Amino acid sequence: MYTSLPLLRQVGFSLLFCVLHLAHGGAMAGGLSMQLEQMAEEEGFTLSGQEKLLDMPAVGLVQGDSAARLRSLLYGVNHVLIENPAGGTERVVILSHGKDLPPPLLDRIVVDTRRKGNHHLVSVLLSGEDGRELQAELMVDTGASFVVLPESMIQLLGIEEGVREERKLQTAKGEVRAWVGVLPALTIGGRRIEEVTVAFIADSLLGDNPLLGMSVLRRFQMTLDDAGNRLILGDQDLE
Repeated sequence: MYTSLPLLRQVGFSLLFCVLHLAHGGAMAGGLSMQLEQMAEEEGFTLSGQEKLLDMPAVGLVQGDSAARLRSLLYGVNHVLIENPAGGTERVVILSHGKDLPPPLLDRIVVDTRRKGNHHLVSVLLSGEDGRELQAELMVDTGASFVVLPESMIQLLGIEEGVREERKLQTAKGEVRAWVGVLPALTIGGRRIEEVTVAFIADSLLGDNPLLGMSVLRRFQMTLDDAGNRLILGDQDLE
């Protein structure tokens, strides 16, 4: 399902061995971040956050297709992987290395998404204070640090002033004022996720696009199946 590397034709065995040896040696010398950068260039996917892996050593050369190689490079790394419509890798976002991983969540969640242009929306249940609950549809957004909700939901969810603070957040539209607090829980695909950081911004600024951001997504190994309209959230430990 991933794009294969171009085939080397009419190349002598000794020359091919030297090329592989030198490529492997260069990647080993540069560490894991350089290995990922090299693979991103070869495979044509976007890579970000690799600077968080500068202290990580390189891993040994892995046999197999590009998907297997990428899985081995990302083993133990907290990341988000987004697939393109053909099933290949479109984007990899590095969140942190293994020692910063939150506690693993077992099994995987598969959620159908609704398309809105190029974006994917998912249904979730928001659990506020005093047992208050709201059903909402959130846009999957790996660029958002938090779950982002309209300010009008603060009262509906019972988020008191004492458990939220005013902050200025940088968005694509510039700096905005937001109330940041902790939601007791968010349920997606039947999985209840406790204590989720949420930012509330003015309804007029957010419009009808509440966001499912990284305060939820970073807890999982995430795959966005663009062609199949599915969001797959898996255990932190790769198979």
